[in-house]
Amino acid sequence: MSAIVANTTTTNVVETISNATSNTKVEHTKIANAIANAEVELHQLWDVVGLGDQDRGRILSELYENINGVISTVLEEEQELCEQYKTRIAEAVAEIADLSTQLGEQQIVEGQMENETLTQSVNRLDMDLSAIRTKHKERFTQLETIVNTIKSLSITLGSEIGETFEQVGTDLTNTRETALNDHLVELQNEVSNRLSARAKLVKEMKDLMFELVMECDSEIDQAVMDGGDGIGLTIADLNALSNRSAELQQLKVERETKITELAGEINGLWEKLNVPDTQRAEFFSQHHGVGLKEIAACEAELKRLKTIKMERLKPLVNEAREKIKVLWEELHFSEAQQMTFHDMAISEEKMTEETLDNHEAYIENLEERAERMRPIMKNINKREKIIADRDELEDRERRGSGADRLNSRGRDAFKRLQEEEKIRARAKKLLPKVNKELVASLKQWEERYGSPLTYDGENYHSRMLRQRKEYADRKEEEKLRKEKERAEKKKASQAKKSENKFTTSHNKSRHGASSKRRASNAVLSQKNGKH
Repeated sequence: MSAIVANTTTTNVVETISNATSNTKVEHTKIANAIANAEVELHQLWDVVGLGDQDRGRILSELYENINGVISTVLEEEQELCEQYKTRIAEAVAEIADLSTQLGEQQIVEGQMENETLTQSVNRLDMDLSAIRTKHKERFTQLETIVNTIKSLSITLGSEIGETFEQVGTDLTNTRETALNDHLVELQNEVSNRLSARAKLVKEMKDLMFELVMECDSEIDQAVMDGGDGIGLTIADLNALSNRSAELQQLKVERETKITELAGEINGLWEKLNVPDTQRAEFFSQHHGVGLKEIAACEAELKRLKTIKMERLKPLVNEAREKIKVLWEELHFSEAQQMTFHDMAISEEKMTEETLDNHEAYIENLEERAERMRPIMKNINKREKIIADRDELEDRERRGSGADRLNSRGRDAFKRLQEEEKIRARAKKLLPKVNKELVASLKQWEERYGSPLTYDGENYHSRMLRQRKEYADRKEEEKLRKEKERAEKKKASQAKKSENKFTTSHNKSRHGASSKRRASNAVLSQKNGKH
């Protein structure tokens, strides 16, 4: 029985082995021979031992079961290996497609090709996968460098990174690289701009701190003096720097304003006290800038000059009064207008600092008034000159000096005639233009000061109207005079013509009678001659 089982098992094993491929025939023969030889040796041993057929069959059955188990295990392992290869091929195909898609190449490869073993397919795909993985890694590293730079610059600028640029991601295409590089360039430009802005602000602050002669009052001041590299580039950092610069600029303006005010007072007192230019130059050479030391020096100088001013009060008041008189003359103030400044009448014994201050304030008012009045006075003087020249010329013409002027000869006469033509042209063309400008200026003056501009105590606009009326009346009177003269001349001419007509008629009568007498005498003479 055991022999039958053994033979059956052997046959199954042999059949199983015989199903192997032709490449494994040698191994199959070796396995079959090994089993057959083992079975023969076992029977020989069992014969020696005296083992019965039942036991022999059981042992051989167990042996062949074990052999089948080993074969099944090997088959399972090989089947599992085959599936692993297939899985590996599928994964490789999928990964190559995914990585190529990330790279923007969209590469599609075949799995197991026709007439290709799984091992050959795996080897082929491993090579392709290795190549694309290397390319993917290089590309990823390249974009990762850009992303890390973007992150670093964003942190430097204190700006949000943004989800798009926070990670490299799976998009490794050229489009993605372009977007990253564009954003990187934007950040680099912004960093460059902020570096320039910071450098400018740092320089401004340094210059201001040197001008103001000040110590470092804060950390930002110290950072500026150290060069400014320790100051960040965030908006907050630059705003802090800008605000501090603005504070220093305001401080400079305040100090400049203070020094300007002090300098104005000092210059005014220098002028009043006739301080030599050498002393002024020496003061300026020793004290310049906007430091606290310079302000203190100006305050001390002003205090010194005020002391001297009080000591020289009376001469200064008298000097101010002379200036006032000059301005009165320039402004053509009437006596009534001059009398409105009551401090002018204060005697030297009663002069105080207030008296001098009032004089100086009055001078400032007059100078401001004169400054605004000078353009008007220029036109007034021009107008008065035109009118005076016109009236003088017309007066000479009325008095009959024109005949001598016209009959005179020589270069001087020609120049005089040219000058007279210019006077007439100015009166005809320039005078209306000046009158128009003056009317507008006088109106503005009255609106500003609440009273009309006066000229030698007379409202100048009223003066213009009066002069215009007087000239018109004079021209009308001249016109009537000339018409009267023409009428008288015409009457005299007609009388003379009548007289001449009578004389001519009488002479003709006398001439006719004389002719008759001469003819009669001639006849008588002829008769007498004949006799």
